[in-house]
Amino acid sequence: MPEPKEPKLHRTPQSSLKGERKDTLEIAGVALTLWRPTEPDTLLDDPFVEEAFHADEYLPYWAELWPSAQMLAEAVLKIPRPFPAGTRTLEIGCGLGLVGSAAAAAGLDITLTDYDLTALEFARKNAEANAAPGCTPQVRALDWRSPPAERYPLILGADLIYEERAVEPLLGLLQSCLEAGGEAWITDPDRKNGKLFGSRARDLGMVLEARQVHAFETDGKRIEGTLYRLGLPGQPRPQ
Repeated sequence: MPEPKEPKLHRTPQSSLKGERKDTLEIAGVALTLWRPTEPDTLLDDPFVEEAFHADEYLPYWAELWPSAQMLAEAVLKIPRPFPAGTRTLEIGCGLGLVGSAAAAAGLDITLTDYDLTALEFARKNAEANAAPGCTPQVRALDWRSPPAERYPLILGADLIYEERAVEPLLGLLQSCLEAGGEAWITDPDRKNGKLFGSRARDLGMVLEARQVHAFETDGKRIEGTLYRLGLPGQPRPQ
């Protein structure tokens, strides 16, 4: 397992957001409120982004609503759910927090994490707006390259593997943070690096199931993807 590295965190400047808008998305029959930047493409023009990219190959992917997040949100909200309300759950690379919002709506004890502090502000607002009664979502700054000490029975992540260099840190975090007998649910729109992630996870004995899923973009285009259900090697598969 890779040695933890010093965390690198970012904060997209508020001045580059050009306002925000409120949308309602229906996922698995549940209406979810989602606040997001009005013009996410303008973030790429901010001098902060160029500086952060040169320092850490960082780009503000968090500001977009990605199809893989819709795929995973739907899986979280489907009934029957393999994890009951109150299950301690970690979302990694939460971005706008759609998946974490679905988890909060399902009553999971969700902690949403990202390495962009501005993304966490949106994620907190969204998760709180959608939380079931008695559910109090938490947010936390997290760089996968420096995994937290806690372990969780359920870890969620959507569209995390834009670059090949992310595969090993992500697998390392899952190995560090999954409880024995727990599961990680990771969705990817069948990019090359997502397939590499699935292959490496199989090599490690982690893949419990790889299931085809899909979502639709706003123009109606259907996007295919894969939901990987992962566990620690040698652990019994949850029923």
